[in-house]
Amino acid sequence: MTDPADVYRSRSDVERLFVQGRLKPLLEAWGMTASAGGFWLNMALFFRWLTMFPRHARREAEVAILAAGPGEKAERLVTRLMDTMEYLNSRYGFLTNGKELRLYEKRPGEEVNLRIQFDADEFDLHCGELKVLLGLPVDEPPAETVEAFVEPQTPGDGEERPVTEGPAALLFEPEEDPEGEEEKGMKVIAVYHNKGGVGKTTIAVNLAAALRRKGYRTLLVDMDAQANATFATGLLKFQFEEDDDILPRYVYHVLASGEFDFIPEIARKSAGFNTPEIDVIPSHIDLTNHQNNLIQMGASRRRLTAKLERVKDDYDYVIIDTPPARDLYAEISLTAADYLIIPSDLRPFANQGLNNVKLFIDAVNENRRNYNEPPIQLLGVLPSKISTNAQYQKHTLPRHKNTVRSKYGLPLLETMILERMPLASSLSRTVSEGDMDVPDPKSIFDFYEAERTVSAKEAAGNFEELAAEIIKITRGKP
Repeated sequence: MTDPADVYRSRSDVERLFVQGRLKPLLEAWGMTASAGGFWLNMALFFRWLTMFPRHARREAEVAILAAGPGEKAERLVTRLMDTMEYLNSRYGFLTNGKELRLYEKRPGEEVNLRIQFDADEFDLHCGELKVLLGLPVDEPPAETVEAFVEPQTPGDGEERPVTEGPAALLFEPEEDPEGEEEKGMKVIAVYHNKGGVGKTTIAVNLAAALRRKGYRTLLVDMDAQANATFATGLLKFQFEEDDDILPRYVYHVLASGEFDFIPEIARKSAGFNTPEIDVIPSHIDLTNHQNNLIQMGASRRRLTAKLERVKDDYDYVIIDTPPARDLYAEISLTAADYLIIPSDLRPFANQGLNNVKLFIDAVNENRRNYNEPPIQLLGVLPSKISTNAQYQKHTLPRHKNTVRSKYGLPLLETMILERMPLASSLSRTVSEGDMDVPDPKSIFDFYEAERTVSAKEAAGNFEELAAEIIKITRGKP
């Protein structure tokens, strides 16, 4: 299993992403009152022996939740959880450090007992057991259900079972060739938002992987100097600078010359990322050193367009991962693209950046008209990193979606990419080689094949749906 400590960097991450984002909303959806430890609760526990706070909380909770940092040993915090349960008059208490989850119970007249313990990544798999242990009927659905909450499954031996039913039918074997009548020709899709942190690279690499699995010849172009897509596809596994094999041959060379360094010479296969692998034009941090020089070379703005034209019979889809900025590299990306996806978590800060994106699109389209090229086609705003919180999904998300349509006049894609731990874990995997941990990132599909967790299955299903929607729009294939 991938260590969730790679995802959770602090106790606040565990509380925000796992406790507040998954555990507490699910308990509340099941009709239980739950309280997670916070500043005032900690103060109450500390000072209650001085009678500065009452011995018991004024407001009780059926379930107490205590979050620890990813590096903390859970067993060292059991006493603190017991104090929290006593103060809140809670029968049940959850303890988690993001790596494991424990459920304790305090029955009348008995000591606190550990009822179940499992890896936090197996949370979805144990929902059924948790409902039984919490005294809830397993044959009744939650009061509020949401896509992120997987229906309970109860393994008989406590081990995680391979998941093959339900939405897993989406995860069939990779297709050799696309079938059916559809529009032919290479489709170039840029994934762009000028705000960072909206899941742009995760979307670009996993969309490319999904399309490749469906039999489409796919090229991923990393236009971001941060080289996150290059890393995600397994091409930055070297540990020492002298082993850097990206610098001599990466996307800069495609842009720097109109007579040399064509795409077949620069592209390479991803390394252990996807089945089948995809072609990648990698990026490098060195790209930051060349923007001023490329700006002075006016022809550089259209070299990617020209060189992609030369391989139009070699690829069905080209996915461009762009920088989160309005700079030359973003301009080159949108100039070369036929279509645009704007990933957004739909929250106010990301939404406010949509006006800037629209202005940038207008500027790029004006330049395209000078070359008698059609405007870039907006596939839509893609809701990404969407919280699985039930209350957010029910009350706030619809308002955020409506804002995108009514205030900014932009269409929304039907698919949503929900915020799930496997999407981060899959790209932060490592393997031990001797005394070193070597990066071993995977597409969400190969990650699911390796881990076989319910949450990974659901995450992979999101990208299967996204790929199907993109194919339908760009090729007219149902």
